[in-house]
Amino acid sequence: MTIRILVKFPKNNYQELVKDLESISVRGRAERIRLLAGIGLSALRSGQTKGIAQEVTKQEPLKSEAQGRGFSKLRNSIKNT
Repeated sequence: MTIRILVKFPKNNYQELVKDLESISVRGRAERIRLLAGIGLSALRSGQTKGIAQEVTKQEPLKSEAQGRGFSKLRNSIKNT
């Protein structure tokens, strides 16, 4: 099974993560995100940390995302920083 996920986060809040991801090849970034997600999931399941509870709401895509350009804009913004 394949799942495509677009990850968005404010660069100012996650500067260490952005710096790390920028130092990795584009293809390597997906593997790094999978690794970090696995570590986080393992920590949550083992009780080492409590997840941040927040309400999940459905968000309508922005017009540019609906037209398939959202990922390109995000990728370009990461390259330009």
